[in-house]
Amino acid sequence: MKKLYKFIAFYFCLTLMMFSYFGFSTKQTINYFSYAKAESTTYAKASAGCVLYKSDDLNNNINNIYFVIPETYFVSVLEVVSDACMRVQYGTYVGYVSTDTLVVATFIPIVKTLDNIKFDIKETSGTQIWSTPSSNNKVLTTIPAGTKNVNYISFAYGDIPSGGESNIWYYVSYTPKSNSTNVYEGYVYSENVTNLSEIVANTESNPETILPNDGDDNILTISSSVRTLLIALISIPVILLFAIILYKIVKNVRNFRSNRHDFAENEISGEFATENEATQIEQKYSLKDRINNLKNSTLVRKNRSSKYSDNSTYPIFPSYDSDDDLL
Repeated sequence: MKKLYKFIAFYFCLTLMMFSYFGFSTKQTINYFSYAKAESTTYAKASAGCVLYKSDDLNNNINNIYFVIPETYFVSVLEVVSDACMRVQYGTYVGYVSTDTLVVATFIPIVKTLDNIKFDIKETSGTQIWSTPSSNNKVLTTIPAGTKNVNYISFAYGDIPSGGESNIWYYVSYTPKSNSTNVYEGYVYSENVTNLSEIVANTESNPETILPNDGDDNILTISSSVRTLLIALISIPVILLFAIILYKIVKNVRNFRSNRHDFAENEISGEFATENEATQIEQKYSLKDRINNLKNSTLVRKNRSSKYSDNSTYPIFPSYDSDDDLL
């Protein structure tokens, strides 16, 4: 058991050494804008309602909107225009977004943009690709009814066409089968499509927190993977030690109960002594009790004279009332 305790102590010390050597690293403190300027390529995750605009005035006119960048996906930051606006690139599309709708990433994301999302055109009628999310602008081309696997890029809010109920338009990329050299990009009204693929959120997130710059150029940071490893290394000996202590407590309780049970059984079955030994013990304690009762008692001899009887040649000795008088 002592060897086990020594091993746990050694293991714990080794873990602390690894924690101090590998776990911490010095990192330059950076905030949102200094990070964007310091790195050659900076990525930011889109929040809900992150609209990609064509101009830096962030005007919500349908002629100034590309589309809504899919939430949880990433843009690369090209320029910090102002505190409220940044110039970014999503896929091959360059535009402007509100700073409030982005969260800077301190890592390079693996999946940057939404990809391989398809939909079909309804069989009942064909549809057109428009230059803006409105049926009042230019038609780029027509997509025949029943066309399969049109490429979905994102969506935009626009006008509600005649007979429609939704203001959602899909920004798409379409290549006609009749002319594979032409690629059309524009807006298709959402009520004319079907079988849109499932859009899954991107779960990539920052592995560490970058604190604002408060004047200290160096801070201690620890990556999430190293943190998880160290927590596991520290937890194993602690859990093992707790299990050993718990085992010893349970074992002692069981031994105590077992001994108490054996004592009770022996007392009931009379296995402490043989029959003769039990009699001797009983007599011993009986005599002891009698002696204790006689302590501090006064012994008086009876006043009887010694004489011979008339018809006997034997002397008559003094008599006592009880055996106690002999003492």
